[in-house]
Amino acid sequence: MKIIAVDPRVSAFAEKADIHLQLRPGTDGALALGMIKVLIEEGLYDRSFVEQWTVGFDELRNYVEELSLEWAEAMTGVPMAR
Repeated sequence: MKIIAVDPRVSAFAEKADIHLQLRPGTDGALALGMIKVLIEEGLYDRSFVEQWTVGFDELRNYVEELSLEWAEAMTGVPMAR
């Protein structure tokens, strides 16, 4: 198992993590949207679960379609390539 720390600070936890995503404070939403974009584009989500249990997925898909990973990188300071 790998541990990923998402924290603007270099904390004791972040130092022990396998990956530390040191984003700008207050940009965790932009990071999440970038990650959602990748998950949707690469089909890395459970389609049957989404169809059965979610509301608004099509709107979310349309919203992140308009965003670029370059935008998320510029907002968060986290490089696209990890």
